[in-house]
Formats: sequence, structure tokens, C-alpha cells
Amino acid sequence: MLGLGGAALIAGPEGIRDAYAQIVCGPVPGPPSARPGARLQSKVGRHRVIVGFPPGVRGEIPVVIMLHGDLGDACTPFDRYSADRHLAASGGRFAVAAVDDWPSADITGAVLPYLRANG
Repeated sequence: MLGLGGAALIAGPEGIRDAYAQIVCGPVPGPPSARPGARLQSKVGRHRVIVGFPPGVRGEIPVVIMLHGDLGDACTPFDRYSADRHLAASGGRFAVAAVDDWPSADITGAVLPYLRANG
């Protein structure tokens, strides 16, 4: 009852590669027609941070940080995956934040305190 991931771990590095080779992703779904909420852009150090809010939100809400892949940037969750539109369509009660070049950004030491200080 380990599932694909557990079986891959037992099989070692080659098993992990084989397990990932079996994963088939479908196309990225089209964006919902929901109108997104506000999107704010700022800088934390030399890194751009973009925060998308659900429509009509007031006060403090939780924040999810979406990390982009190798070829992405802070716009990727919004421009490629329409995270803000999906959030609006689902009635989400949290914000989505993304950071340029996140591997070199100080997420815990700079970005999280910035998000906390700015509500």
C-alpha cells in the first residue's frame, strides 16, 4: 500500500526516475471566466513579488506562495496558470504570492516577513 511514490523510494534513484517517467500530465486547463481580484506587484530586495487577491477580500487572509519552475518567474502562476482567476472562480479565501528567482530569494527571512507586514 505504498503507492507509486513509496515503491519508487524503495527502488532507489532509478526507481524514482522510472516512477516519474510514468506520470503523464494533461494540458493546462483554460482559465475560468471569473474576473480576478487585485494583483499587487512590489520588490523584496532585488526580487519581484506579485500577490493576487480574491475579489472583494477585506482584512488579513492567508497567503499561499506558488513557486515557479526553471523557465518561470513571478508572473507564471498568474499568466500561465491563471491562479488568480481560478481563485476567483472557486470563492477562495486566500491570496496567491509568487517570487522571481525564488531559489535565490530569502523566502523565510525576507519574503514571509514582507507578506506578514503588508497584510
